[in-house]
Amino acid sequence: MKKNFYIFNPQIHSMVGRTLFDFLKNSKIYPKYSFLKKLIKDGDLSILIAGDYTSNQKKFSNIYLKKLYFFFETYIFKYIEIYLWLIINKINPFNVKISFNISNIKKDDTLLIFSNLNLDQDYRVSKNVSILSSIDCKKIVHLSHYIFKTKIISDNCKKINRMYFIAENNLKKNSKYFNYYFNFYEKQFFNIPYSVRKKFIYKNNFKLRKNKCLSLGSFQLYKKNNPDIKEINEFYNSDTIHKIRKEIYFNKEKFKNYFKCLSEPIYKTETYFKAKYYDFDIVEQLNSYKMFIVGEEYGDSPGVLFAEGMKTGSVYLGYNNDIYKDLGMIDGVHYISHNNTLEDIVDKIIFYQSNIDKLENISRNGLDLAVEKFNETYVTNELKKIINLV
Repeated sequence: MKKNFYIFNPQIHSMVGRTLFDFLKNSKIYPKYSFLKKLIKDGDLSILIAGDYTSNQKKFSNIYLKKLYFFFETYIFKYIEIYLWLIINKINPFNVKISFNISNIKKDDTLLIFSNLNLDQDYRVSKNVSILSSIDCKKIVHLSHYIFKTKIISDNCKKINRMYFIAENNLKKNSKYFNYYFNFYEKQFFNIPYSVRKKFIYKNNFKLRKNKCLSLGSFQLYKKNNPDIKEINEFYNSDTIHKIRKEIYFNKEKFKNYFKCLSEPIYKTETYFKAKYYDFDIVEQLNSYKMFIVGEEYGDSPGVLFAEGMKTGSVYLGYNNDIYKDLGMIDGVHYISHNNTLEDIVDKIIFYQSNIDKLENISRNGLDLAVEKFNETYVTNELKKIINLV
């Protein structure tokens, strides 16, 4: 019997492709896992539509509107949205296997689930947990953005059988935060690198670039009582998930000789998709500076920009965590490590501003590694290996 590979409700989040509501709102956010669209186009990845299956987060207080919307969502929109999603993302609907019935999933099949928006709702009100618990197949849960509503995700995952975790970092090995909230997980944790878009290339001669560090990545500021980051606040005592991005932004004038800061605070989460941060030519900016920094998320997840930047030949400054060692990256060879304090980062920048030959060697080695590993073919092959292992 043929083993099938499915993805669970890709149309509800912006991980794989643009959602219908991203399209209607003209969102500027680019999907981090767009390489999965090729697997869908090629027929290697099928789609399962079940549970909470709409990207519309609209809530109604009027009981009649609520019932009307429930009927529309359950019996009409369920079938329409996924086909609109395929068209928006330039995928031929006639070449895709879509299942609306969980009984079609067999024991030897594998189901990929992004925790974001699929598993971050309380199990008492979410259909997804009971549905996923009832499906007897192998399940791979990707923990992108697991720092939001962490406890809810953890509680939900406890109820799902035959489940394995995957992320860009081996969180079980490298993250105290993960192990605190997911201490029940005893299986192997799988990690794969990001697949970088083809537009990120080496364009400008390294020697002609500006001898500063480009600071990239937006950051959100939350009130301390915000339930979305309750666990982050308790564990790290922080009002943001991006500590270094925030510190560089609010000290950019003080350290203007070392940083060009393009990081930007987001004060309203609902306007995140419209941020001016997305307006500049990021490839051109990365090709204009010898160094760059992104700033990892709390919870020990690297930002996709670290991989994108390395493919332009700019030298990455990253937190001294095995995140990068596990990818084959060596401090002083492929990137520059720091201890996650602004003082240490500035010290590293000052040193390499006066040691350009060493910096250029790191640029060359980092670029070679990024070209080898941060691409669609390599990442797809790694994912297929994982599917065969679970």
